[in-house]
Amino acid sequence: LNVEHEQVEEESGVTVPAGAYTNKGTEATRNIQVQIERPNIFVLYEQNIGLLSPLIADQLRDAADQYPAEWIEAAFREAVQQNKRKWSYISAILRRWETEGRQAWNA
Repeated sequence: LNVEHEQVEEESGVTVPAGAYTNKGTEATRNIQVQIERPNIFVLYEQNIGLLSPLIADQLRDAADQYPAEWIEAAFREAVQQNKRKWSYISAILRRWETEGRQAWNA
């Protein structure tokens, strides 16, 4: 069992740290560790609301640039808990937190 000491980027864009191994006697190399990233805003939208349109994708990209990732995740969570599965509702939550402060709404 030979261990490689480098990072590999798969087609999906996931970075795989050192930990790939090569089985002696074969040319096959497999990755055994994967760095898990937080879900991005597009995945959150598709999992909780539905299919993306180009217009919504632009709005999501703007929101990802403007707000912290943890705020976006929390806003999606709040919207789903209230059964308000619309980007306009989530966007309003983010704007409210930006204006009034997120801590005031978490009390």
